[in-house]
Amino acid sequence: MYDGNQVLRFENKFKSSDLGGLSVELLKRIGTGNYDKDRTKFNVRYVEFDKPNLASKVYSTLKDNNISYNKWKNTNLLNGAIVSSGPEFFQSLGMRCKKSNRIYQVGKKIGKNILVPDIKNEDDIPIKVKEFFDGSYKFLEELVGKDNVIYAEVHYDEDTPHMHF
Repeated sequence: MYDGNQVLRFENKFKSSDLGGLSVELLKRIGTGNYDKDRTKFNVRYVEFDKPNLASKVYSTLKDNNISYNKWKNTNLLNGAIVSSGPEFFQSLGMRCKKSNRIYQVGKKIGKNILVPDIKNEDDIPIKVKEFFDGSYKFLEELVGKDNVIYAEVHYDEDTPHMHF
């Protein structure tokens, strides 16, 4: 059994001005991450988008649920959660990792090589990793209610597998 850290971080800070950039990062995979475009095809979306971008989906959901807000104020419109862990956790579930040739600059691993998932095909994602994220999704969906989930996706194309919810 792995006894390291898993992470469940809640964020309640997304305002109207944040939705455009967040949408580009989540949906087009352009932004602050170290994206490996060869692994993007292995990302798993739990909730399909029926709108062109995140802002459209948020505003549509608010309208459909008769939720009013002051659009002229800097109001929080979206809450989110991230589920993740370090490479050691995913390795304990059978995932192979490789050195990235980049070094940790801060934290407990300062000076060590950053490990990233070694995924070349679907079979390189162990069942136990998929079950971890499936269980995380089910837990969060039950916590907030299915109708309140507008986006959920596991990203395997960055340094550490993680779910945006």
